[in-house]
Amino acid sequence: MRRSEPQETMSAGGPGAGDLLDIEARQLELDRSLDALIRRIIDQPSQTCVGIATKLALAVELTDPIERADPPWQLVQAALNELSTAGQTCPA
Repeated sequence: MRRSEPQETMSAGGPGAGDLLDIEARQLELDRSLDALIRRIIDQPSQTCVGIATKLALAVELTDPIERADPPWQLVQAALNELSTAGQTCPA
């Protein structure tokens, strides 16, 4: 009987299996929506340096923080910094 008591406590206070499936389904839908949005942004040509910088900034923000230390992402960050400092001198 002792073994069933913690299970009852957990199920009474925590989400049920159906709730977890709903959460997982919502997360998958959010992931799909984010992927679709990113594809649309990628497909839109950047008209200015600001547009390029915005795409790079978005890429950095969407990257896993651990991966940001990898050389390719350091390159993205360096390019973003260069575009930011170029400011108005960047040709349109």
